[in-house]
Amino acid sequence: MANLNETDQWETGIYQIEEDDPVLGGPSGIDNRPPRELANRTRYLRVRNVTPWDPTLSYPANVAYVSYAGTTWRSMGDSLNVAPGSDPTKWTRWGHTAAELNAALSDSTAAHEAKVNPHPQYATDADLAAHFADPDPHPMYAFRGPIVAVPNVNIGPVITVQSPHIRQMVWNGTAYVRAPWHQPGMLLYSYDNPSSIPGYLPVRADLSYEQANYPDLVARLGLSGAGTFSLVELRGEFIRCLDNGRGVNASRVLRSAEAGGNAAHTHGVTDPAHGHFVNDPGHVHGAWTDSQGAHNHGMQVPQNVADSDRGTGQYSDFSIDSPRPINYDGAHGHNVGIDSRKTGIWLNNSATGISINSDGSEARPRNVAFPAWISY
Repeated sequence: MANLNETDQWETGIYQIEEDDPVLGGPSGIDNRPPRELANRTRYLRVRNVTPWDPTLSYPANVAYVSYAGTTWRSMGDSLNVAPGSDPTKWTRWGHTAAELNAALSDSTAAHEAKVNPHPQYATDADLAAHFADPDPHPMYAFRGPIVAVPNVNIGPVITVQSPHIRQMVWNGTAYVRAPWHQPGMLLYSYDNPSSIPGYLPVRADLSYEQANYPDLVARLGLSGAGTFSLVELRGEFIRCLDNGRGVNASRVLRSAEAGGNAAHTHGVTDPAHGHFVNDPGHVHGAWTDSQGAHNHGMQVPQNVADSDRGTGQYSDFSIDSPRPINYDGAHGHNVGIDSRKTGIWLNNSATGISINSDGSEARPRNVAFPAWISY
């Protein structure tokens, strides 16, 4: 004879056999339906309550509690035939059995319960009444309203103090200090441009603030705490990280401003080329010579009686037969001159076309503008 098949599920109702239902057994028979549903409920309850561990049962994760080897266990993962204590991913210790408590505490539990007044802090009715009358008997749970001043006792790991402004603070074991994520003096860039942001001041030099209203920021900046203070001007400025000993910008001090400047550099020149035209209208020079006085040259030639070239009996003063030299008559010269004239040649002027471009009134890299804020 076989047993009913049990399933780990909660049946919402148990079927009632009707008068006209046929008598039918077996795994799917109608007569076995009500007891099978009851058996399913029983298994569901069993694996979710502290019952002895059964290696034949499939225990679901995180809901099954069993006792095994004198200890209570809670399921961590689905398991079948995995003994508690053999696999920490399947089972973990859960509570203690009565035997474990008795072994650990001996008779202390019974002794505590047997005491007339086991809680001496409320030993009298007056103490208990005073506790109830105290408007804040448990300051560590004092989150019922705004915290105005920084408390000197631990009232919680993280608190928000309202005065003189909102500050998130944490307990460090002896006192409250500003939370690491809410420190003063931190810069913030907002994507939009609001007129104000709670907990932050705009970084600009034209506004002044009362030091007493921002004690943490004032302490961070090393100010006296009295009077007013202003911040540096960041509107329209670039931020350069402090040199801090590197030597690239060694002369700078914290929060100091620096004028603009450019490193030595060269510019390429574009020359489209040019030329000069020559204009020559042409010109002439006049020439002259002068005379140096009238004069003549005398010649004395003897008369030739017999001149063979003219025939016998013919006389001549000149003869090729007996030539005669001409006498010179005084030294003299002739002056020659050329008139001066301008050439008239001139060159057309012509622009070079060379230019060097300038751009704007400052040196700057590519940039995007955001407003700057400082936390207080």
